[in-house]
Amino acid sequence: MRLTCHQGLAPDASPGRPSNTVISGVGDVFVMKMYYSELGDYEMNNHVVEYELDRRISWEPEAGRGHRDAAPYSSAETRWGHRWTYQLTPDGPGGTSVTEIYDCSRAPEEERLGMDKRQHLDREHGQDAGAT
Repeated sequence: MRLTCHQGLAPDASPGRPSNTVISGVGDVFVMKMYYSELGDYEMNNHVVEYELDRRISWEPEAGRGHRDAAPYSSAETRWGHRWTYQLTPDGPGGTSVTEIYDCSRAPEEERLGMDKRQHLDREHGQDAGAT
């Protein structure tokens, strides 16, 4: 399974650029190069936690190189337990329906509140912070 990037992010964020990694199973890690105005350029190490070829992939992001939470002086957790999932369902000849699932229920409460606030602000400004 080869990953592609989502579009429609807030104006101060850019879609991640995936490494050329081909995912083959649970335990694989792929890196996304990201940009966010509050952090600048940074990387996220994404740990595959569920995988079914051509049907489902789930991963948990971890702060990587250039992210302030991964800095040697930081005491912050680098992996919060939040999870992204793409579920793929055949939809007629040659078609696939993709369902994106974001589960932040295991993330620290303070981080969940921040995510909710950013999503609300994005919607107020007519931005869709999710995948399209």
